[in-house]
Amino acid sequence: MDLFAGSGALGLECLSRGASSCVFVDHSRESQQVIKRNLKDLQLTGGRVSAVDVFRALKGGHGDYDLIFADPPYCKSSADVDYVEQLLLDDQLGQCLSADGLLVVEDSSANKRGAYDGWELLDQRRYGGCGILFYQRQSSR
Repeated sequence: MDLFAGSGALGLECLSRGASSCVFVDHSRESQQVIKRNLKDLQLTGGRVSAVDVFRALKGGHGDYDLIFADPPYCKSSADVDYVEQLLLDDQLGQCLSADGLLVVEDSSANKRGAYDGWELLDQRRYGGCGILFYQRQSSR
């Protein structure tokens, strides 16, 4: 599952490397069109575009996704919405992930994150202004 999918690059990469399916979630019509065009141009099957808000998709979504990517808009100031925190506090997200699945979140490297209730931070990497966080559900370990 690719949340805040944008161009769909993360999910497309998974499909190109053998993933059987990927749900791309982005409410932007422009992003949806780009993802559909990329799927067609790359001749990848198994991709489905969900044209809804990420949090609405999580409410209706329950499944056993082995891997969920999330690349929300960065929270750069206290006035910005902290989508990463909203995701990690959303009970529905954990219900979408398989017991041993992995949640990979892109965030600003300036934001300091740790474990959240129900989530264990396995690893984090920083690449310039970008931070990559690797979470697993606590109940799965």
